[in-house]
Amino acid sequence: MTRPRTLKGQLTLLFLVFTLVPTVLVTAILAERLLDAVARWEHPGVQQALDGSFEVARDMLRRAENDLRQRGQLLAAEPALIRPEAGRVSELLATAYNLDFLQIYSPEGSLLFEATRDPLIAPPGALPDVAGAVDSVDPFLERRESGLLAFAGWRGDPGGEQNILVVGNYFGTDFFPRLDALTSAVGYYRQLRYLIRFKQRSLLVSLALGMLVLAALAVGVARRSAARVSRPMDSLGRAMEAVARDPRPVQVPVEGSEELARLIRTFNTMSRELARSREMLTRAERQTAWREAARRVAHEMRNSLTPMTFSLHRARKLSGAMESEAARRWRSSLDTVLEEVDGLKRLAASFSELARLPEPSMKPVDLGLLLTRTVAGVADDGPKIHWDRPAKPILALGDPTLLRQAFTNLLRNAAEATGKDGNVRIHLENTDEGPTLRVEDDGPGWPEGDPERALDPYVTTKASGTGLGLSLVQRTVLQHGGRLLLGDRPGGGARVTLILPRSEDDVSAMIEEEP
Repeated sequence: MTRPRTLKGQLTLLFLVFTLVPTVLVTAILAERLLDAVARWEHPGVQQALDGSFEVARDMLRRAENDLRQRGQLLAAEPALIRPEAGRVSELLATAYNLDFLQIYSPEGSLLFEATRDPLIAPPGALPDVAGAVDSVDPFLERRESGLLAFAGWRGDPGGEQNILVVGNYFGTDFFPRLDALTSAVGYYRQLRYLIRFKQRSLLVSLALGMLVLAALAVGVARRSAARVSRPMDSLGRAMEAVARDPRPVQVPVEGSEELARLIRTFNTMSRELARSREMLTRAERQTAWREAARRVAHEMRNSLTPMTFSLHRARKLSGAMESEAARRWRSSLDTVLEEVDGLKRLAASFSELARLPEPSMKPVDLGLLLTRTVAGVADDGPKIHWDRPAKPILALGDPTLLRQAFTNLLRNAAEATGKDGNVRIHLENTDEGPTLRVEDDGPGWPEGDPERALDPYVTTKASGTGLGLSLVQRTVLQHGGRLLLGDRPGGGARVTLILPRSEDDVSAMIEEEP
């Protein structure tokens, strides 16, 4: 037998073994006991006793019939019956013939005379079908309800006048019923061996059908139970394969026993963390590529802009001694070029800032306090900022300078997107994932409906923006091991969610260590 390769098949086979083996053993023992009990119904001694009793009863009945026949034939020749008198006949019955009653019928079956051996014995009255019984092979009459047995024979000369003589005895009211019961018992017991064989076969067929039904139920229950146990494992296996192919998080429905449910919850958490790590790694790789490009661009721009700046300032200085209209136009053109060069310098500085990756100095930070100070620095001459500091401090491990720069960039982006007449809403709370900051504005929203594209450097919807603000914020968040999520605000506008990793134990330990 090939061993099942799947967990469901193995569990089904195991459940069947534990279910069917005891069932088969119990059924085999039960069948043996029942067959033995049925076989004991037929006992040779009982059969012999019944047969002997039946033969004795039949022999007694034949003897009684022969005795009645002989006595009736003797009585038929008695002279006293020519003109019968009740007293004389009763005396003959009681003393000479030991009979209970005597009757004389006409050849047509009409009762002419009857007498009993004792006045206490009631005469039976006219018996039915006497004329028919006298010429039959078995000339005997029975009245089963009273236990009467009588013999009918002819009396008189064959050529002369003849009458029907009936003589008989009472054997008790239960004689014939007992004889019938004994006959039925003997016949039933003679058929018992065939009945036993039929019952044994029926019992075996019933047990076999019962076994088949139990086997079918066992298979169904085993498959159902195995499926309940193996389904979470199958789902978990398929989810693991999906995790290997798809970078998105894969979630498995929590079901099964407590141990399986705990394993599935752990897998779901690991899947989310793995997807988050993949996302962070992808973003970090993109940030690294952008930083390298920014570093090279900034380096090349500085190499070109430095001599250009010196040359332009020298030309501006030389043109200062000239008073002609052409000189004034020349100086105006030089001033314009210098302004553009300063803009390029600022752009190169932005590139340099993106390329730099300072190591954060981690320490406990009260995010509510840090946000309050940041809001105060950007609230002048801008949109209305809705911010309520949480009553309870929300702490995180981080670099206050880098986090404040990130918060400032978020608020400035929101303020510039919504304009002076807009609204910016800030919400800070502790969630299951850690301290979470949410900034919403009612501006135009994200470019082309693709929020994630705004994280790429130099992507902006503002005419004067460089598109580096959110890139710098993302860099800071990644340095702190957090996440930056972009989405649409219900009702229009943009939403930015910043999640920092939970580190309450580390924060508490560091607070206790501070003097």
